[in-house]
Amino acid sequence: MDTLKTVIFVDGENFRNNLRASSFQSTPPHPTNPVYKLEEKHFFWKDFFDGILTEFNRVTGWSHRLIRVYWYYSANISP
Repeated sequence: MDTLKTVIFVDGENFRNNLRASSFQSTPPHPTNPVYKLEEKHFFWKDFFDGILTEFNRVTGWSHRLIRVYWYYSANISP
């Protein structure tokens, strides 16, 4: 099978909110701040998206090649 051209869309606001809702503890614990929160600047983005594609490949049995990542923020939608 040919390699699939793959585009990933990231809802930036939800991604950021999920990061802020999670907390992590350093090992060994930091003496003044043992718990910390991740932000987008802490990610190694290439490794992160390569990991996503590796999982896509494993689950689907197909080969994916990342073409582009779109990071977007959706506007508020009123009822």
